[in-house]
Formats: sequence, C-alpha cells, structure tokens
Amino acid sequence: MQVRDQIAPARCPPPQITGCACAAPSCPNNPAWYHNLVANPDAEIEIGTQTFRVRARVAESDERAPIWEQQKRDYPGFADY
Repeated sequence: MQVRDQIAPARCPPPQITGCACAAPSCPNNPAWYHNLVANPDAEIEIGTQTFRVRARVAESDERAPIWEQQKRDYPGFADY
C-alpha cells in the first residue's frame, strides 16, 4: 500500500529544498507523516509536474529559523502556529 501525504515545502529550487514545516493545526503533536518520514526518510516529492527523489531529515537547531521564516513568507497562515 502506498500512502501519499501532501505537505507544503519551503520554496527552494530542487535539489536545494531545505525543508518543510511540520504542522497539525490545533494539535499539540507532530502529524503522522512526520513520524513516517523520520522512520522512512527516502521519499518522492512533486513540485508542479516534476517528481524528485529526496532523503528527509530533521533540521538541526540552526537550520530551523530560516526554514520557518521562509515557510511563513510562502504560507502566511503558518505565522499563527
């Protein structure tokens, strides 16, 4: 069975995609897809009509602020989290 989750990556051209914000509105915990990626980091992402193979990892402390700022610029609703 193939499970597909849709997430909003921070806007960066492949292969320099730096991250995506993991959010579950009004939920205090990370969504299930976050745990799935931690356990199985090899994934495929689609941007427009292109598909890319990626390897996910949890961002280091110093990487998080820039990713979060870009996410808020691209998707202003994230600023409320």
